[in-house]
Amino acid sequence: RSGSSIRMFYANSAVDTLLDKLESNSNDEQITLHQFLDESDIISELRTSNTRLADYLGTDENLRALVGYCTGKWESKEDKTLDSEKRQIFAVRSSEILATKLPQISGNLAVKPELLETLFSVLENTDAGELDIVTAANITRVMVAMVRCQNAEVLQLALSRQNFFASLYKHISISPVAELLVRLLDGPETDQEILPPRGEALQLLQRGDILNRLVDLFVESAKSTAIPERVKEETVLNISTVIIGIALRILELAKKFVSVPVSLNPYSNGKVIARMIDAGLQEYQSSGGENCTALICALNVASELLTTEANERVKVSSDSYNRPSGRALTSMISMSQVGYNGFGHNEHDNSEDTEMEEKIPIMSTEPLEIEVRTCFEPLVKTLKQDAPKKAIINAAGRIEEPLGWTRLKIIDFLIACLKRGCEDTVQTLDDNDVPDILLDLFFKYEWNSMLHHMVASAIVHALESDAEVAQTAWMRVDIVKRLIAKWNEEKVEREKSDERQEYRSGGHLGHIIMLAASLESFLERNSDRKSIFANEEELSMFEEFCNTHLEEAKQRQCKHLGGVPPGTSARSECSDVVEENTDVFDFESMSNELPPGLQPKMHGRDDSDEDDEVEVVDTSLDSDEITGPAEMPRNGSNGNGSSDGDDWEPFEADTAGENNAVIENDALAEHGAIGENNTAGEKDVKYSGSKEATEEAATTVDT
Repeated sequence: RSGSSIRMFYANSAVDTLLDKLESNSNDEQITLHQFLDESDIISELRTSNTRLADYLGTDENLRALVGYCTGKWESKEDKTLDSEKRQIFAVRSSEILATKLPQISGNLAVKPELLETLFSVLENTDAGELDIVTAANITRVMVAMVRCQNAEVLQLALSRQNFFASLYKHISISPVAELLVRLLDGPETDQEILPPRGEALQLLQRGDILNRLVDLFVESAKSTAIPERVKEETVLNISTVIIGIALRILELAKKFVSVPVSLNPYSNGKVIARMIDAGLQEYQSSGGENCTALICALNVASELLTTEANERVKVSSDSYNRPSGRALTSMISMSQVGYNGFGHNEHDNSEDTEMEEKIPIMSTEPLEIEVRTCFEPLVKTLKQDAPKKAIINAAGRIEEPLGWTRLKIIDFLIACLKRGCEDTVQTLDDNDVPDILLDLFFKYEWNSMLHHMVASAIVHALESDAEVAQTAWMRVDIVKRLIAKWNEEKVEREKSDERQEYRSGGHLGHIIMLAASLESFLERNSDRKSIFANEEELSMFEEFCNTHLEEAKQRQCKHLGGVPPGTSARSECSDVVEENTDVFDFESMSNELPPGLQPKMHGRDDSDEDDEVEVVDTSLDSDEITGPAEMPRNGSNGNGSSDGDDWEPFEADTAGENNAVIENDALAEHGAIGENNTAGEKDVKYSGSKEATEEAATTVDT
């Protein structure tokens, strides 16, 4: 779009006024760059392709000034007169102007390496901890935009600077600088698409040995006691974010079949992830069991690499719905089993020809799993340790021994390995009694819903997959007996509290019902080999539990509080018939709440439409000829007050309103609802006519 086509709606904008004065060559007023930067709509004008403004700002003199403002250099006399607030505004607007990707600006900036070097030199010459975050954000905003629109020039300049990565690493605690490390993998941007990154980008990151250097910084920060706590937390958090970002970019390249160096691939360098976890564990132990940011961030990186949906490629296969792939990245928890799917109805067709999407990994996680297995034992030992005795009070009451964020993140990582790991990984976790420990914590922390969801999702995922190693690991910890025992405890508490009406169901009761329903379905599908997973006593006990308690609990779970919402489809639990709920209001019960004078009189109502008779009126009648509410002419009236053999019928004898609630006029008139001379009879007319006319009119009448 041209600037003229847009400016016809904004002919009097301040920016256009300044440009007009500038082009008039008048010496009466000196127009400066400051005046343009002082206008709040300068960025919106550039984004609408104001070519006059872009040409003016893209001159060598103005570009040099904008780069100086962006980096905090105020050299001219006019610059030095600005207060701190105005300088900050000008600096931000200058960076946004340089990042607009217009050829007049970005193109001219790319052919002047000295201006780009000015941006790089600020990062190189500023000591760690002294770089202002606003200045860093301004510089990285320009550099990220230049990577997109002038990719080759920026990468060549970065390759030519020996201290490029060193300048970024020392400011890694600043989020915009950390983001720049990931954005180096952005490809050139055209008008049609974003291309894959150039080979120079991969060469640049490989030369910087980015993964190993980032992990070195992570370990140093985790061990250091001289770094302020806030800086330490920001450093480890940004490093973990960069590694995850690089992994996601690598997966995108793999989808496009772009070859990636092994040194840049986190999936092929599991040792760096294991080093991060070890460093986090050491800090956790040295801190006395307090919440540890380094360990949380390290485990988050490992969990994301194992579970990210970006590491998947769809492979369509024909299989039964009840036999999903064990490598599926999404646990197929059948909520219909616990009644969340409309009265317990399962909408899935279990035919053998059902087409389903199987998710297969793009990058194998096995090299990563091999390295992180060495961390299982110390992590499990940490999980078994008692948490610091710092009681907290929340909605669940006083909790003497909170679980804590660090231990919750350990659980999250172990469950990720259970759900997505290979057989050797799951077996190693089973050897370390991880399923047993997780189930103990599930019952111990009654009100920790995040923990309940994590453990329940892992169990359901195992039972609904074909991973026999995971199924055996969960079934061997007596999950059937423990679920029934906990249910019986709740039942006893409920019976004791019924008299005092003080009973409050346990916080994990909903997940217990979910697990029991999943177990029931699992044993039904594996009826020929269920003796492998449980003995006869357990199976008999569980069958009795399902028949006695589980069905009732599932019905209670799926019950709509307050009834089925109006206008929704209610599916019967015994049939596939969908009944539309159209009774929005119960008029009769609502009318009982009105004052006596406003309560309507309800005439007889017949919900059957078969016997309703709709009579048609002659439309040739003029409204002026209908003179009174007491008597109305039937069809066939000649319109002058006489009838063709039909008698006049009083309104009170009218039966056309059998399906309507008629409100008495006297009551409404008493309360000012209608005028004294107005009656309901003026609104309701008895229609009659032939059967054919009646059927035709019935199609247009809203009963």
